[in-house]
Amino acid sequence: MIRYCPEIFTEKQNKAIRIAFGQYRYLPKQLKEELQERGYMDDLRQELYLSALLAAKQSEDYKEIRRFIQRRIYYFLKEYGFRKTASTYFYRYSWGIFKRKEVENGV
Repeated sequence: MIRYCPEIFTEKQNKAIRIAFGQYRYLPKQLKEELQERGYMDDLRQELYLSALLAAKQSEDYKEIRRFIQRRIYYFLKEYGFRKTASTYFYRYSWGIFKRKEVENGV
């Protein structure tokens, strides 16, 4: 795993890394817990670093870097079996990670 050491990265790369971990903050708490339980958290951190470095190479624009990182996070989660489900009440999207509740009487 890459350890963050600001001295070895350029200012442009540091900016992209800050944006990447800023996007990580917006992931739902349940999703973060599920990733931790399954042991994918180190993989996600590595993907965030890699995405940030690639984004810094491609562009300096904040919006473009953010969108690139969001796409990479989405592809990462999709690759590990997570999917987006639409919430009909709030019209927002949430990750389909919730486990089914065990029903009594076998129904």
